[in-house]
Amino acid sequence: MLEIQWTGFSKKYYAKKLIDSVNRYSLFSVCFRCLFITKLLSDYVHPLLECAFYLLHQVIEVI
Repeated sequence: MLEIQWTGFSKKYYAKKLIDSVNRYSLFSVCFRCLFITKLLSDYVHPLLECAFYLLHQVIEVI
């Protein structure tokens, strides 16, 4: 059976690798959420905003 000696260097190295992978994953998930929310906004909210601005513009022209 292979035994791994945990020296101070290897503990720091593996801890750093773990933190880096977690950071990379969380950064990826944050980016994914941002993209998803942006897509949602562009698909649903953007047309509603365009409609609202158009109506507001019409109201201003009437006044």
